[in-house]
Amino acid sequence: MTQDLKPLIRDLLVEEIGINPGEIGDDTPLLSSGMVDSFALITILTAIESATGLTIEQDDLTLDNFDTLNHIQAFVSEQK
Repeated sequence: MTQDLKPLIRDLLVEEIGINPGEIGDDTPLLSSGMVDSFALITILTAIESATGLTIEQDDLTLDNFDTLNHIQAFVSEQK
């Protein structure tokens, strides 16, 4: 069973990036809305890699994989 990364990422968005927690739902567009920029994405990717041991390849950095918390969770689950 894959670890639920949504709480970890949500905490990062709130604490490190300063996003209001009420603005972050599981299907909230993060990248396509501009809520998360490329610098914040690096923070998220680093946290995911540290928590899971995965190495995320550049080709995997797509909106389909990283635009929402649900997309991120699905991507990580498929990689395990």
